[in-house]
Amino acid sequence: MGLTAGTILIVLGLAVPILLVLALVWDQERRRSFARLKFGRLTQDNRGLKLALNKTPAGSLPLAFANEHERQEFLELSGTLAANGTLLDWLRLGSKPPLDAGARLLGVNERDAIALRQAVADWTAQGILAVLERVKVRFTHIADMERVWSASAGEGNLRPVIDQAMWVFEPEILVTESGQAVSPTATLARATTDLSFDPSRSGQDTGGKILVEMRDVRATVGSEDQLQAWNDVRELMKAGAIRERDSVDVYVIGGSVDDLDGNPRIEGRNRNVRITSCDYGQVIGRAKRLTLGLYDDLVEAPFLRQYRADAEAAALAEAERARFAHQQQRLSAELDDQDQDRHGDDDHGHHAADAHAHDEEQDDGHDAPEHRDDGHNGHGAHSPLPKKGQQPAPQGGGGHGQTRLAAIAPPPAPLKPPRRFLRNAAQ
Repeated sequence: MGLTAGTILIVLGLAVPILLVLALVWDQERRRSFARLKFGRLTQDNRGLKLALNKTPAGSLPLAFANEHERQEFLELSGTLAANGTLLDWLRLGSKPPLDAGARLLGVNERDAIALRQAVADWTAQGILAVLERVKVRFTHIADMERVWSASAGEGNLRPVIDQAMWVFEPEILVTESGQAVSPTATLARATTDLSFDPSRSGQDTGGKILVEMRDVRATVGSEDQLQAWNDVRELMKAGAIRERDSVDVYVIGGSVDDLDGNPRIEGRNRNVRITSCDYGQVIGRAKRLTLGLYDDLVEAPFLRQYRADAEAAALAEAERARFAHQQQRLSAELDDQDQDRHGDDDHGHHAADAHAHDEEQDDGHDAPEHRDDGHNGHGAHSPLPKKGQQPAPQGGGGHGQTRLAAIAPPPAPLKPPRRFLRNAAQ
């Protein structure tokens, strides 16, 4: 019993000092770790400060440049990006995958970047540009149709739009400069393939003619317009622009088509002239179908919005110039009328002064020879001289007074020239 108690006392006497030593060592190690952590933070802060002061921190990797010019360019670009606040964004961009980096460079999201990469893989960049350029031209033509061929457009020149949009009637149409100059409201073109898109006429020989005549966007096309179109075709045949045996498709376009008198009409000795009435809405609809109906889906494309805005601004400027020219012409006409009135008053005053002097000469008592009427009064007798204070009698035969009135009479209005087609339209 006594041995056990002594052993316990010996163990406790040895363990207590050891525990105290271990506690002191742990406390010192904790203090040392805290000091190292604090020193590391201070070192990091000093490194950031040195980097901000453009000083190379100790232990950093040096930037390798091939020459001094590259180092100077790097400093200029990094300074510009830092001034814009985008330096870190571009540095982080270098650590991203190529797809994300490409989307960031193109200014699109990742989904659009995938679509663009697939389109380039399918079409190549040049193929995409070629397709979109042709579609862009057709879309601008349709935009002009909707802008000019609408009832709210007011007065406008319909001719240029149809000249550039003849592809609506046939896939391949040849419109030469002389062919365009048929009349202010008609365009004559030659088909390089089968004449008509009508299946019943597709077997005809190539080289047929297409004549497009336009009416006002508010007009209703009927039998009278078709008859006028047939007369125009005959005039073109007489002028040599169309041969009598040529197959001719005539399209008369207006704001609407008469339900009873707007049916197709066949004319010609060989029944080779087909006259069809249609409205502008049908032509625009066909143009949209020929472009695969994509116009309605892409109607708000940026280039279309800009094109419509520029076209509207140009139309307003042209209307303003026309209004100014009309005002100048009207002002010039008014000034010419005032000048003519002033000259007429001067001539009347001179004639009155001559008549007054002649009366005074007769009043002086000098014998004046009698004047013969030379048969203008119908009797061949002498005309008596007027006495002082009396007005001379008017001559019914149209003497000198009538000649003077005819001289100051306004000229007759010019006749309106008849509608004719140019003789060189067939060239």
